[in-house]
Amino acid sequence: MASILIRNLDPEVKEALKSRAKRNGRSMEAEAREILIIATKPSGIGKAFIELGSRLANDEPFVLPERNEYPRGADFG
Repeated sequence: MASILIRNLDPEVKEALKSRAKRNGRSMEAEAREILIIATKPSGIGKAFIELGSRLANDEPFVLPERNEYPRGADFG
C-alpha cells in the first residue's frame, strides 16, 4: 500500500479530523483514509456519467447533436 504525507495542514482541520476520528472510534490516520476512500469513489450523477461513458465507448467518437434552435428563457407566467 502507498503512503502519503500532508504538509501545511491547518490546525483547525487537524482538530476537526481528530474530533471526527474520536466520534467514529478510529485513529486520525484511519479517519483520513476513510475520507479519502469516500471522496474518490464515484457516486450519484458522477457515477451515472461514468457508466454512460463506458456504454457509449466504442470505435466511433461521440458527437453532440446539432442545435436547431436557440435556448429559450424560462416562462414564469
